[in-house]
Amino acid sequence: CGPDNNNNNNNEQQQLGAELKPGIYVRPIHALVRPPRPEIKESSCVRYLHVAEVQGKYSIGVFVFPPHARIPLHDHPGMCVLSRVLYGSVQRLSLDREREPTPPPTTTTSSSSSSSIFRMFGMGGSKQQRQQQRRRRKQPPNSSRAYRSGVDRLSAPSVTMLFPYEGNLHEFSAGPHGAAVLDVLLPPYDDNERRDCTFYNIQYDYDDDDDDDDETACWIIPTGQPEDFHCLSGSYLNLGENH
Repeated sequence: CGPDNNNNNNNEQQQLGAELKPGIYVRPIHALVRPPRPEIKESSCVRYLHVAEVQGKYSIGVFVFPPHARIPLHDHPGMCVLSRVLYGSVQRLSLDREREPTPPPTTTTSSSSSSSIFRMFGMGGSKQQRQQQRRRRKQPPNSSRAYRSGVDRLSAPSVTMLFPYEGNLHEFSAGPHGAAVLDVLLPPYDDNERRDCTFYNIQYDYDDDDDDDDETACWIIPTGQPEDFHCLSGSYLNLGENH
């Protein structure tokens, strides 16, 4: 099988469209969503088809990605989200939120006596305090801690789910055929309930002197919606804003 045959196979796959499952292909629909938005660069415009919503409980919709379009890193505060790739593929970057620290149990030991015990026996409390102090010094303003859980590729008909802490932040980048992703949000975004969608930049802070450093650890810094990203509602057949 020479280079010409490989090129022919690639061209045939491009013409067939996105593979839904072995031997079954579908045509991407991003160009068929109405109304068209020719004034916006195709690769920067993701379309949203509304399906259903019960306020405060769930919302269902479909995100339609043109080829290589991207939804930047964003969060889902206090939410669970079920996603299914309907056609095409997306590369996903996901991060776990750091959980809120659990308050230490109360004891009858006075603070002064417990401090003297830590000093006498060299127990871990002082080390933990030093690590927390180093972390605070390195923390960018308005940021919070997260842990990169990985980058993977989801192809139709993959199903994935995120939770309030596990995988709660993610970024999707579509493959060469684009993609359609069904999302079920539990509960849906709601500004009045402090469930607003926030976009983030990532900052790493490796420090060879910090024993507590984790290569997956990072700071997530809130930012406005990137100027090169647009998510616009639309309609396709019997789905979308007009139905």
